[in-house]
Amino acid sequence: MPARAQVAIDGAGQSGLREGMIDRALPFEAIDNFRDFGGYAVSGGGRLRMGRLFRSAHHGAATEKDLELLGALKIGAIIDFRGPQERERAPSRRPQGFSAMVYEVDGESGRMSDEIIEAFRRSTPEEATALFAFSYSYIATTPKMVAAYRAYFQAAADIDGPSIIHCSAGKDRTGIGAALLMRALGAHEDDIMADYLLTGSLGNIEHRMGLNAVKVREMLGGDIPDHVAAALAGVSPDFLHGAFNAIGQHAGGVDGYLREVLGADDAWRAKAEKLLLE
Repeated sequence: MPARAQVAIDGAGQSGLREGMIDRALPFEAIDNFRDFGGYAVSGGGRLRMGRLFRSAHHGAATEKDLELLGALKIGAIIDFRGPQERERAPSRRPQGFSAMVYEVDGESGRMSDEIIEAFRRSTPEEATALFAFSYSYIATTPKMVAAYRAYFQAAADIDGPSIIHCSAGKDRTGIGAALLMRALGAHEDDIMADYLLTGSLGNIEHRMGLNAVKVREMLGGDIPDHVAAALAGVSPDFLHGAFNAIGQHAGGVDGYLREVLGADDAWRAKAEKLLLE
């Protein structure tokens, strides 16, 4: 891995939340967890460009002010990691004159198997966390999400404009997607983890946890224990480790997966570095 990235990160791993640090959060009123994940140093020198890489929760509740701000970003591509049922429940709102490329997942990307759901219902708090870490391995390797991450990588290298990745909460599917792109571009693993964990400390966390718990119960059924809803609505290093552990099982390891499965080969890197690094 490259040397430790020289980005201001406080003791809690919260990049850009204090005076003098990178201001990652954008002032949206009703699009939750919207932030810039540029600014991190990469191996070989330079850093991810600010204003090009955004991540968020869904845009279905966007206010008129939110749409105005979204339009001002001049987005070139949006990758929506939600499945059809999620998109139907909260259709994305777009600003006037919106013309960005949009990729939507073909299939229910957020659904878990009946066996996993039943295991969650019977789990202890510790087991619920371990099960969710296991679910990240599924998210990272299931064909529909692999196709979505590949589409994101392609858009990031081909479209000369900012991109947004999002799912419902901007936490799990989005968190993995951002982490994969950061890794492919040479960000340090500590910064990749710090950016992922920002979801647990950015904005109105109590409000978000409540909304996420409702979504979890919609997905798994209203009879799940409170500790399960809390575990699934939060973030943990174990979760992202679960994704990368699964990806690392590829014959070429994580780097081989990025290159051979997601298309992050030398030609991709040459294009992506011109657009996304400074």
